[in-house]
Amino acid sequence: MLLKFTVGNFKSIHEKVSVSFIGESLKQYPENLAEGPNGKKILKALAFYGPNASGKSNVVKALEFMRNFVLDSNRLYQPGQLIDIDPFRLSTLSKNAPSFFEIEFSVNSQTFRYGFEVDRESVRKEWLFFVMKTTEESYFERIEENIDLNNRFREGWNKKDFFRNNSLFLSTVAQLNGQISKGIYDWFSNLTIISDSNYLRFQNYTADLYRNKKIKGYLKRLFKTAGFDVDDFEVSEMDVSNQQLSILNDEIQRIIKLQVPNQLKVLTKHYVYDSSGLMVDAVSFDLREESSGTQKFFAIAGPIVNSLMNGFPLVIDELDARLHPILTSFLVKLFCSEENSSEGQLLFVNHLTNLMNQGILRRDQIVLVSKERRSGTRLKTLHEQGVRSDASFEKDYLSGEYGALPQTLMNQLNIFSNIEKD
Repeated sequence: MLLKFTVGNFKSIHEKVSVSFIGESLKQYPENLAEGPNGKKILKALAFYGPNASGKSNVVKALEFMRNFVLDSNRLYQPGQLIDIDPFRLSTLSKNAPSFFEIEFSVNSQTFRYGFEVDRESVRKEWLFFVMKTTEESYFERIEENIDLNNRFREGWNKKDFFRNNSLFLSTVAQLNGQISKGIYDWFSNLTIISDSNYLRFQNYTADLYRNKKIKGYLKRLFKTAGFDVDDFEVSEMDVSNQQLSILNDEIQRIIKLQVPNQLKVLTKHYVYDSSGLMVDAVSFDLREESSGTQKFFAIAGPIVNSLMNGFPLVIDELDARLHPILTSFLVKLFCSEENSSEGQLLFVNHLTNLMNQGILRRDQIVLVSKERRSGTRLKTLHEQGVRSDASFEKDYLSGEYGALPQTLMNQLNIFSNIEKD
Protein backbone atom coordinates (compact mmCIF):
# COMPACT_ATOMS: atom_id res chain seq x y z
CA MET A 1 0.00 0.00 0.00
CA LEU A 2 1.44 3.36 -1.08
CA LEU A 3 1.02 6.07 1.56
CA LYS A 4 3.20 8.99 0.47
CA PHE A 5 5.83 9.84 -2.14
CA THR A 6 8.12 12.88 -2.00
CA VAL A 7 10.56 14.10 -4.65
CA GLY A 8 12.77 17.14 -5.02
CA ASN A 9 15.23 18.48 -7.60
CA PHE A 10 14.16 16.21 -10.44
CA LYS A 11 13.40 17.47 -13.97
CA SER A 12 10.76 20.25 -13.60
CA ILE A 13 10.53 19.69 -9.84
CA HIS A 14 12.76 22.07 -7.90
CA GLU A 15 11.42 22.32 -4.35
CA LYS A 16 10.14 19.12 -2.74
CA VAL A 17 6.58 18.04 -3.58
CA SER A 18 4.59 15.20 -2.04
CA VAL A 19 1.87 12.89 -3.31
CA SER A 20 -0.19 11.60 -0.39
CA PHE A 21 -2.72 8.76 -0.42
CA ILE A 22 -3.60 9.45 3.23
CA GLY A 23 -7.22 10.57 3.28
CA GLU A 24 -8.43 13.74 4.94
CA SER A 25 -11.33 13.86 7.41
CA LEU A 26 -14.03 14.30 4.77
CA LYS A 27 -17.50 12.81 4.88
CA GLN A 28 -17.95 12.29 1.14
CA TYR A 29 -17.61 8.89 -0.52
CA PRO A 30 -16.33 6.66 2.30
CA GLU A 31 -16.14 3.79 -0.22
CA ASN A 32 -13.16 5.62 -1.75
CA LEU A 33 -11.10 4.80 1.34
CA ALA A 34 -9.32 1.63 2.41
CA GLU A 35 -8.17 0.62 5.88
CA GLY A 36 -4.53 1.51 6.20
CA PRO A 37 -1.82 0.89 8.79
CA ASN A 38 -2.03 2.45 12.26
CA GLY A 39 -5.67 3.37 11.79
CA LYS A 40 -5.09 5.58 8.75
CA LYS A 41 -7.65 5.90 5.97
CA ILE A 42 -6.00 5.44 2.58
CA LEU A 43 -7.32 6.75 -0.74
CA LYS A 44 -7.94 4.18 -3.44
CA ALA A 45 -7.29 6.64 -6.28
CA LEU A 46 -5.63 9.98 -7.01
CA ALA A 47 -6.16 12.11 -10.14
CA PHE A 48 -3.62 14.61 -11.49
CA TYR A 49 -4.92 17.65 -13.40
CA GLY A 50 -2.97 20.52 -14.88
CA PRO A 51 -1.73 22.14 -18.08
CA ASN A 52 0.76 20.58 -20.44
CA ALA A 53 4.37 21.00 -19.30
CA SER A 54 3.32 21.56 -15.68
CA GLY A 55 5.19 18.46 -14.53
CA LYS A 56 2.43 15.87 -14.09
CA SER A 57 4.36 13.26 -16.04
CA ASN A 58 7.59 14.22 -14.28
CA VAL A 59 6.11 13.22 -10.92
CA VAL A 60 5.32 9.85 -12.49
CA LYS A 61 8.83 9.65 -13.95
CA ALA A 62 10.29 10.44 -10.54
CA LEU A 63 8.43 7.51 -9.01
CA GLU A 64 9.55 5.36 -11.92
CA PHE A 65 13.18 6.42 -11.43
CA MET A 66 13.01 5.49 -7.75
CA ARG A 67 11.44 2.14 -8.56
CA ASN A 68 14.01 1.31 -11.25
CA PHE A 69 16.95 2.47 -9.14
CA VAL A 70 15.89 0.24 -6.26
CA LEU A 71 15.49 -2.73 -8.60
CA ASP A 72 18.50 -2.19 -10.84
CA SER A 73 21.21 -0.03 -9.23
CA ASN A 74 23.07 -2.99 -7.77
CA ARG A 75 22.93 -4.89 -11.04
CA LEU A 76 23.29 -2.29 -13.81
CA TYR A 77 25.66 0.35 -12.51
CA GLN A 78 29.28 -0.68 -12.71
CA PRO A 79 32.05 0.94 -10.60
CA GLY A 80 32.59 4.52 -11.73
CA GLN A 81 29.56 4.58 -14.02
CA LEU A 82 27.55 7.80 -13.93
CA ILE A 83 23.96 7.66 -12.68
CA ASP A 84 21.30 8.69 -15.18
CA ILE A 85 19.65 11.41 -13.07
CA ASP A 86 18.22 14.70 -14.36
CA PRO A 87 18.05 17.48 -11.73
CA PHE A 88 16.19 20.79 -12.05
CA ARG A 89 18.34 22.83 -14.45
CA LEU A 90 16.85 26.31 -14.14
CA SER A 91 18.60 27.22 -10.91
CA THR A 92 22.28 27.54 -10.05
CA LEU A 93 21.44 26.08 -6.64
CA SER A 94 20.01 22.81 -7.93
CA LYS A 95 21.86 21.74 -11.05
CA ASN A 96 24.77 20.28 -9.06
CA ALA A 97 22.77 19.29 -5.99
CA PRO A 98 21.48 15.75 -5.35
CA SER A 99 17.94 14.72 -6.19
CA PHE A 100 15.70 13.63 -3.31
CA PHE A 101 13.39 10.59 -3.29
CA GLU A 102 11.38 9.27 -0.34
CA ILE A 103 8.45 6.91 -0.08
CA GLU A 104 6.26 5.71 2.77
CA PHE A 105 4.49 2.42 2.19
CA SER A 106 3.08 -0.65 3.91
CA VAL A 107 4.19 -4.18 3.11
CA ASN A 108 3.43 -7.39 4.99
CA SER A 109 1.47 -5.38 7.59
CA GLN A 110 4.53 -3.25 8.35
CA THR A 111 5.07 0.39 7.43
CA PHE A 112 8.39 1.79 6.23
CA ARG A 113 9.80 5.16 5.24
CA TYR A 114 12.62 4.72 2.75
CA GLY A 115 14.56 7.24 0.71
CA PHE A 116 17.81 8.38 -0.80
CA GLU A 117 19.59 11.37 -2.29
CA VAL A 118 21.54 10.83 -5.47
CA ASP A 119 23.53 12.83 -8.01
CA ARG A 120 25.31 11.84 -11.19
CA GLU A 121 28.30 10.37 -9.37
CA SER A 122 26.94 8.57 -6.33
CA VAL A 123 24.30 7.95 -3.68
CA ARG A 124 24.86 10.75 -1.17
CA LYS A 125 22.39 9.60 1.48
CA GLU A 126 20.10 6.63 2.07
CA TRP A 127 17.79 5.75 4.96
CA LEU A 128 15.22 3.21 6.09
CA PHE A 129 12.84 3.73 9.03
CA PHE A 130 10.28 1.41 10.54
CA VAL A 131 7.11 3.45 11.16
CA MET A 132 4.93 2.83 14.19
CA LYS A 133 1.75 4.64 15.22
CA THR A 134 3.40 7.62 16.86
CA THR A 135 7.15 7.04 16.50
CA GLU A 136 9.75 5.77 14.06
CA GLU A 137 12.80 3.55 14.46
CA SER A 138 15.85 3.82 12.24
CA TYR A 139 16.93 0.57 10.56
CA PHE A 140 19.88 2.17 8.82
CA GLU A 141 21.15 5.59 7.81
CA ARG A 142 23.81 6.11 5.19
CA ILE A 143 25.97 9.12 4.39
CA GLU A 144 28.13 8.51 1.33
CA GLU A 145 29.66 5.06 2.04
CA ASN A 146 29.31 5.20 5.83
CA ILE A 147 26.34 3.29 7.25
CA ASP A 148 24.90 3.38 10.76
CA LEU A 149 23.01 0.11 11.36
CA ASN A 150 20.35 -0.66 13.96
CA ASN A 151 20.36 -4.07 15.65
CA ARG A 152 16.86 -4.69 14.25
CA PHE A 153 18.37 -4.65 10.76
CA ARG A 154 20.84 -7.44 11.37
CA GLU A 155 20.57 -8.62 7.78
CA GLY A 156 22.67 -5.58 6.90
CA TRP A 157 25.57 -6.69 9.11
CA ASN A 158 28.71 -7.70 7.23
CA LYS A 159 27.23 -6.36 3.99
CA LYS A 160 29.03 -3.03 3.93
CA ASP A 161 31.76 -4.31 1.62
CA PHE A 162 29.34 -5.50 -1.06
CA PHE A 163 27.77 -2.24 -2.28
CA ARG A 164 29.25 0.57 -4.41
CA ASN A 165 28.96 4.33 -4.13
CA ASN A 166 26.61 4.36 -7.16
CA SER A 167 24.29 1.63 -5.87
CA LEU A 168 21.77 1.35 -3.04
CA PHE A 169 22.58 -0.48 0.18
CA LEU A 170 18.98 -1.72 0.43
CA SER A 171 19.18 -3.31 -3.03
CA THR A 172 22.48 -4.96 -2.18
CA VAL A 173 21.12 -6.52 1.01
CA ALA A 174 18.00 -7.68 -0.87
CA GLN A 175 20.19 -9.40 -3.48
CA LEU A 176 21.98 -11.15 -0.60
CA ASN A 177 18.65 -12.54 0.68
CA GLY A 178 17.93 -10.08 3.48
CA GLN A 179 14.36 -10.78 4.58
CA ILE A 180 13.19 -7.24 5.31
CA SER A 181 14.97 -5.69 2.35
CA LYS A 182 13.72 -8.45 0.02
CA GLY A 183 10.14 -7.69 1.07
CA ILE A 184 10.71 -4.02 0.28
CA TYR A 185 12.41 -4.91 -3.02
CA ASP A 186 9.42 -7.06 -3.97
CA TRP A 187 7.03 -4.22 -3.12
CA PHE A 188 8.83 -1.99 -5.62
CA SER A 189 8.78 -4.75 -8.24
CA ASN A 190 4.99 -4.98 -7.84
CA LEU A 191 4.59 -1.22 -8.37
CA THR A 192 3.42 -0.93 -12.00
CA ILE A 193 3.92 2.31 -13.94
CA ILE A 194 2.38 2.73 -17.39
CA SER A 195 2.80 5.69 -19.74
CA ASP A 196 1.26 6.52 -23.08
CA SER A 197 4.57 5.68 -24.75
CA ASN A 198 5.13 2.24 -23.18
CA TYR A 199 1.63 0.76 -22.70
CA LEU A 200 2.00 -1.63 -25.64
CA ARG A 201 4.75 -3.43 -23.70
CA PHE A 202 2.08 -4.63 -21.28
CA GLN A 203 0.10 -6.50 -23.94
CA ASN A 204 2.37 -9.50 -23.46
CA TYR A 205 1.83 -9.27 -19.70
CA THR A 206 -1.97 -9.28 -20.06
CA ALA A 207 -1.78 -12.10 -22.61
CA ASP A 208 0.28 -14.18 -20.18
CA LEU A 209 -2.29 -13.60 -17.42
CA TYR A 210 -5.05 -14.61 -19.83
CA ARG A 211 -3.57 -18.11 -19.96
CA ASN A 212 -4.35 -18.49 -16.25
CA LYS A 213 -7.82 -20.02 -16.05
CA LYS A 214 -8.91 -18.05 -12.97
CA ILE A 215 -7.55 -14.70 -14.10
CA LYS A 216 -8.93 -15.26 -17.60
CA GLY A 217 -12.42 -15.14 -16.13
CA TYR A 218 -11.71 -11.80 -14.44
CA LEU A 219 -10.26 -10.34 -17.64
CA LYS A 220 -13.22 -11.48 -19.77
CA ARG A 221 -15.62 -10.00 -17.23
CA LEU A 222 -13.69 -6.72 -17.22
CA PHE A 223 -13.89 -6.44 -21.01
CA LYS A 224 -17.58 -7.29 -21.04
CA THR A 225 -18.40 -4.83 -18.25
CA ALA A 226 -16.41 -2.13 -20.04
CA GLY A 227 -18.58 -2.61 -23.11
CA PHE A 228 -16.04 -3.94 -25.61
CA ASP A 229 -17.43 -5.85 -28.59
CA VAL A 230 -14.98 -8.74 -28.22
CA ASP A 231 -16.34 -12.20 -27.44
CA ASP A 232 -13.05 -13.82 -26.47
CA PHE A 233 -9.28 -13.79 -26.94
CA GLU A 234 -6.92 -16.45 -28.21
CA VAL A 235 -3.34 -16.42 -26.93
CA SER A 236 -0.52 -18.45 -28.43
CA GLU A 237 3.28 -18.37 -28.27
CA MET A 238 5.21 -17.03 -31.23
CA ASP A 239 8.31 -18.86 -32.35
CA VAL A 240 10.87 -16.09 -31.91
CA SER A 241 13.65 -18.06 -33.57
CA ASN A 242 11.72 -18.63 -36.78
CA GLN A 243 10.15 -15.22 -37.08
CA GLN A 244 12.83 -12.87 -35.86
CA LEU A 245 16.13 -14.72 -35.50
CA SER A 246 16.36 -16.75 -38.69
CA ILE A 247 19.32 -14.75 -40.02
CA LEU A 248 21.42 -15.63 -36.94
CA ASN A 249 23.35 -18.83 -36.33
CA ASP A 250 21.91 -21.52 -34.06
CA GLU A 251 24.11 -20.76 -31.03
CA ILE A 252 23.23 -17.03 -30.99
CA GLN A 253 19.55 -17.93 -31.42
CA ARG A 254 19.78 -20.27 -28.43
CA ILE A 255 21.39 -17.61 -26.21
CA ILE A 256 18.86 -14.92 -27.17
CA LYS A 257 15.90 -17.25 -26.63
CA LEU A 258 17.14 -17.99 -23.10
CA GLN A 259 17.33 -14.29 -22.28
CA VAL A 260 14.22 -12.99 -24.09
CA PRO A 261 10.79 -13.96 -22.67
CA ASN A 262 8.32 -15.69 -24.96
CA GLN A 263 6.35 -13.29 -27.12
CA LEU A 264 2.65 -14.03 -27.24
CA LYS A 265 0.31 -13.57 -30.17
CA VAL A 266 -3.17 -12.29 -29.32
CA LEU A 267 -6.23 -12.79 -31.50
CA THR A 268 -9.64 -11.27 -30.79
CA LYS A 269 -12.62 -13.54 -31.36
CA HIS A 270 -15.92 -12.24 -32.73
CA TYR A 271 -19.03 -14.34 -33.23
CA VAL A 272 -20.87 -14.39 -36.56
CA TYR A 273 -24.69 -14.38 -36.56
CA ASP A 274 -27.19 -15.27 -39.26
CA SER A 275 -30.24 -13.21 -40.27
CA SER A 276 -32.33 -14.72 -37.48
CA GLY A 277 -29.78 -13.76 -34.81
CA LEU A 278 -28.33 -17.23 -34.27
CA MET A 279 -24.59 -17.56 -33.74
CA VAL A 280 -23.24 -19.67 -36.58
CA ASP A 281 -19.49 -19.04 -36.66
CA ALA A 282 -16.59 -17.11 -35.16
CA VAL A 283 -13.98 -14.91 -36.80
CA SER A 284 -10.58 -14.06 -35.33
CA PHE A 285 -8.59 -10.86 -35.84
CA ASP A 286 -5.06 -9.99 -34.86
CA LEU A 287 -5.18 -7.61 -31.89
CA ARG A 288 -3.16 -5.18 -34.00
CA GLU A 289 -6.15 -4.92 -36.36
CA GLU A 290 -8.37 -3.63 -33.57
CA SER A 291 -8.74 0.03 -32.65
CA SER A 292 -6.00 1.76 -30.69
CA GLY A 293 -8.43 2.05 -27.78
CA THR A 294 -9.01 -1.71 -27.75
CA GLN A 295 -5.28 -2.34 -27.91
CA LYS A 296 -4.60 0.04 -25.01
CA PHE A 297 -7.39 -1.38 -22.86
CA PHE A 298 -6.10 -4.90 -23.42
CA ALA A 299 -2.60 -3.78 -22.43
CA ILE A 300 -3.68 -2.12 -19.18
CA ALA A 301 -6.33 -4.74 -18.33
CA GLY A 302 -3.75 -7.14 -16.91
CA PRO A 303 -2.14 -4.58 -14.57
CA ILE A 304 -5.63 -3.39 -13.52
CA VAL A 305 -6.76 -6.90 -12.57
CA ASN A 306 -3.43 -7.57 -10.86
CA SER A 307 -3.80 -4.41 -8.79
CA LEU A 308 -7.40 -5.16 -7.82
CA MET A 309 -6.69 -8.80 -6.96
CA ASN A 310 -3.46 -8.32 -5.02
CA GLY A 311 -3.63 -4.76 -3.68
CA PHE A 312 -0.65 -3.46 -5.68
CA PRO A 313 -0.30 0.24 -6.61
CA LEU A 314 -0.86 1.09 -10.29
CA VAL A 315 0.23 4.34 -11.94
CA ILE A 316 -1.06 5.29 -15.40
CA ASP A 317 0.11 8.45 -17.13
CA GLU A 318 -2.39 9.84 -19.70
CA LEU A 319 -5.09 7.38 -18.70
CA ASP A 320 -7.64 9.13 -20.92
CA ALA A 321 -5.52 8.89 -24.09
CA ARG A 322 -7.25 6.62 -26.66
CA LEU A 323 -10.05 5.75 -24.24
CA HIS A 324 -13.62 7.07 -24.34
CA PRO A 325 -14.46 9.42 -21.43
CA ILE A 326 -17.11 6.99 -20.19
CA LEU A 327 -14.56 4.17 -20.17
CA THR A 328 -12.05 6.29 -18.24
CA SER A 329 -14.78 7.12 -15.74
CA PHE A 330 -15.63 3.41 -15.48
CA LEU A 331 -12.06 2.50 -14.52
CA VAL A 332 -11.86 5.19 -11.85
CA LYS A 333 -15.23 4.09 -10.43
CA LEU A 334 -13.97 0.52 -10.37
CA PHE A 335 -11.01 1.42 -8.17
CA CYS A 336 -13.13 3.62 -5.91
CA SER A 337 -15.91 1.07 -5.50
CA GLU A 338 -16.44 -1.64 -2.90
CA GLU A 339 -15.46 -4.08 -5.67
CA ASN A 340 -11.90 -3.02 -4.88
CA SER A 341 -11.60 -4.86 -1.57
CA SER A 342 -7.92 -5.83 -1.83
CA GLU A 343 -6.60 -2.28 -1.36
CA GLY A 344 -5.57 -1.78 -4.99
CA GLN A 345 -4.56 1.83 -5.68
CA LEU A 346 -4.64 3.93 -8.85
CA LEU A 347 -2.65 7.11 -9.47
CA PHE A 348 -3.50 8.56 -12.86
CA VAL A 349 -2.81 11.62 -15.00
CA ASN A 350 -5.88 12.84 -16.82
CA HIS A 351 -7.26 15.81 -18.79
CA LEU A 352 -10.96 14.86 -18.70
CA THR A 353 -12.41 17.49 -16.39
CA ASN A 354 -15.87 15.88 -16.49
CA LEU A 355 -14.56 13.39 -13.90
CA MET A 356 -14.48 16.24 -11.40
CA ASN A 357 -18.26 16.56 -11.29
CA GLN A 358 -19.46 12.96 -11.53
CA GLY A 359 -19.65 12.27 -7.83
CA ILE A 360 -16.69 9.89 -8.04
CA LEU A 361 -13.72 11.70 -6.54
CA ARG A 362 -13.32 13.46 -3.21
CA ARG A 363 -11.61 16.83 -2.86
CA ASP A 364 -8.48 15.14 -1.49
CA GLN A 365 -8.34 12.87 -4.57
CA ILE A 366 -8.08 15.70 -7.12
CA VAL A 367 -4.51 17.00 -7.32
CA LEU A 368 -3.89 20.22 -9.25
CA VAL A 369 -0.42 20.44 -10.81
CA SER A 370 1.09 23.78 -11.73
CA LYS A 371 4.56 25.12 -12.46
CA GLU A 372 6.24 28.28 -11.29
CA ARG A 373 9.40 29.66 -12.82
CA ARG A 374 11.50 29.56 -9.65
CA SER A 375 9.99 26.75 -7.59
CA GLY A 376 9.12 24.45 -10.50
CA THR A 377 6.27 21.93 -10.29
CA ARG A 378 3.81 22.36 -7.43
CA LEU A 379 1.04 20.01 -6.20
CA LYS A 380 -2.10 20.94 -4.27
CA THR A 381 -5.38 19.07 -3.78
CA LEU A 382 -8.76 20.77 -3.97
CA HIS A 383 -9.06 20.18 -0.23
CA GLU A 384 -5.75 21.97 0.37
CA GLN A 385 -7.05 24.83 -1.79
CA GLY A 386 -9.96 25.19 0.62
CA VAL A 387 -12.58 24.25 -1.96
CA ARG A 388 -16.02 23.53 -0.51
CA SER A 389 -17.68 20.15 -1.02
CA ASP A 390 -20.70 21.76 -2.74
CA ALA A 391 -18.61 23.70 -5.27
CA SER A 392 -18.82 23.01 -8.98
CA PHE A 393 -15.32 21.57 -9.34
CA GLU A 394 -15.20 21.36 -13.14
CA LYS A 395 -16.82 24.73 -13.81
CA ASP A 396 -14.66 26.57 -11.29
CA TYR A 397 -11.51 24.81 -12.48
CA LEU A 398 -12.13 25.68 -16.14
CA SER A 399 -12.93 29.27 -15.19
CA GLY A 400 -9.43 29.54 -13.71
CA GLU A 401 -10.49 29.83 -10.08
CA TYR A 402 -8.12 27.05 -8.97
CA GLY A 403 -5.24 27.82 -11.33
CA ALA A 404 -3.36 24.91 -12.96
CA LEU A 405 -4.68 25.85 -16.44
CA PRO A 406 -2.90 26.58 -19.73
CA GLN A 407 -2.30 30.34 -20.05
CA THR A 408 -3.45 30.82 -23.63
CA LEU A 409 -3.89 34.36 -24.98
CA MET A 410 -7.30 34.03 -26.58
CA ASN A 411 -7.54 37.78 -27.17
CA GLN A 412 -4.35 37.82 -29.24
CA LEU A 413 -5.06 35.46 -32.10
CA ASN A 414 -3.33 37.62 -34.75
CA ILE A 415 -0.52 35.09 -34.93
CA PHE A 416 0.43 35.72 -38.57
CA SER A 417 -0.56 39.35 -39.09
CA ASN A 418 2.78 40.96 -38.20
CA ILE A 419 5.13 38.43 -39.80
CA GLU A 420 7.52 40.14 -42.20
CA LYS A 421 7.77 38.51 -45.59
CA ASP A 422 11.17 37.89 -47.17
